[in-house]
Amino acid sequence: MIVDHGERRIHSLKLRGGDDALLLRARYRLEEAFRTATLPGLPPNAQVLIRRLDLGSIRADVSASSLAEIISDRVRSLAASSVCLDYQPHPGADVVWFSDPLQPYVVLLTRLLDGKPAIEWYWRSLFHHRQSLTLSSAAIEMLLTESAGTPLKGLAPAWLLQHALAPQRLTRLCSLITPMLAMRMLHGQGLSPVEVQWKRSDHQAQPPDSAIAIRATQPIAPPNFSLAQRRAVQYAAACWGMEDARTLWFAWNVLLMHQPGYLERKESLQRIDVARWLASWSADERDLSPRVWNDERKDQIPPGSPLSKGGMTDKKRSEVAEHEQAFLPLHEPTSSPLSQIVARGNLSERGRDSVVDRDAQQTETKHTPASEMVAPFSQHAGFAFVIPLLQRLGMSELLLRNDVLLEFDFPRRLLWTMAERFAVAEDDPVRQLFEAWEPGADSMLENVCLPELWPRMTTLFGRPLSHHPTALRDVINTTQLMAAAYLRRFCGISLRTLLQRPGRVLLTPTHWDVIFDINQTDLRLRRVALDTNPEWVPWLGKVVQFHYDSEGQRYG
Repeated sequence: MIVDHGERRIHSLKLRGGDDALLLRARYRLEEAFRTATLPGLPPNAQVLIRRLDLGSIRADVSASSLAEIISDRVRSLAASSVCLDYQPHPGADVVWFSDPLQPYVVLLTRLLDGKPAIEWYWRSLFHHRQSLTLSSAAIEMLLTESAGTPLKGLAPAWLLQHALAPQRLTRLCSLITPMLAMRMLHGQGLSPVEVQWKRSDHQAQPPDSAIAIRATQPIAPPNFSLAQRRAVQYAAACWGMEDARTLWFAWNVLLMHQPGYLERKESLQRIDVARWLASWSADERDLSPRVWNDERKDQIPPGSPLSKGGMTDKKRSEVAEHEQAFLPLHEPTSSPLSQIVARGNLSERGRDSVVDRDAQQTETKHTPASEMVAPFSQHAGFAFVIPLLQRLGMSELLLRNDVLLEFDFPRRLLWTMAERFAVAEDDPVRQLFEAWEPGADSMLENVCLPELWPRMTTLFGRPLSHHPTALRDVINTTQLMAAAYLRRFCGISLRTLLQRPGRVLLTPTHWDVIFDINQTDLRLRRVALDTNPEWVPWLGKVVQFHYDSEGQRYG
């Protein structure tokens, strides 16, 4: 049986009895019971696979609700021995789980790129439509396309590529990406690599505030990618050429990982200038040559690539080795973000002053049962309520009208400013939103176009709350003012009151889950539906969900 965020699937159901009519009735009741069972003891968003679930004898008069309770009890007992597959395979386990619906695609892709077989029983259950799971162009296409069906949607392929940036994985992946595959992936997201030529006469026909649209046709400024991401883009351009659709597709996905807000701006694909990016990065860094550019790995470089012509000199090789560590990913791509957060939470309970060997800590985390995992506590768990509030105020419209805000990473900068303003502690799990990120200096802006709702919002005395911003700081302050005014008017609470709510927070690269005690339900938020799940938030690049538990502590 497979249980994930969106559906529950039973591959094989075996019923035995003396009456076909009773068996048919039992089947329908079981289907309803599996849909309504709570399946406690497992993390939120986990994709669970159960090899065998024995329900024993079922009476003919049992109801679907009673069957659901039986299923929940059996799953609760099995959860104690369940095993997380984010780190390593466990072929002998009868109950396994991935931390989120995207993780199976990530783990399988990295295993194939590492040359490891995928023969365990759970891979056959997950990808039953595939006769064999071996490294090939067809397998890569299957993983990239089907991952888009997860809650992360169009951002999912970018996440898969992010986990393939290690040098050896990158060379194997690039050798399997065909031009047709890149074109199909782009068209599948409603994108076209064909450049659109904008004419000045078209601009003159636009209304005065269309200066925003004119700016949207200009090339995207070279993003501040990590060194590993810059190296990967450079390697893709060297393998396929600057104008190849594969290079554009690859650069587009790396851009999405850097700033998910571009996912809603389809025309941004046509504004990517890889040559300009590489020239800018080369001026900033001494060397961006990938680790694979050496004589020992010539056989891994795709035939016909510019890299296949000649090797490096000893001097050049020593320079690359000197900076090699800077290009390596900061963490093992198959490492589960959920398990990392749990490891930090369990460590804090044992005492912050204790020193634990890193390898021993990872080994302990790998075998921690799901039922024993506790989400980290936060005094500002209500920070997640800001996301539906910003959606209500037109954050998507603001970013759509002002692409320059994406270049300045406005969504994260806004949240960081709010965290600083309301004194969110440095060790609070909410701070993981800004891990390894530092805000830049304030910047001047021109022709900022505000959402339609903002000019209509006024104070109690009729004074407009919004004004024409001239700097990034102005937009941030105005957004906070709008949020505070909305809460005061429709909920009767302050922005500080909204944020300062205790709860458990699970913040991973793909999900933001908050677990509140059920007694904390706030009718002031419920009346305006601010406590409903935002689910997929494109400009944040995460799935945001609220959970209410009788204890507010554990996952299940």
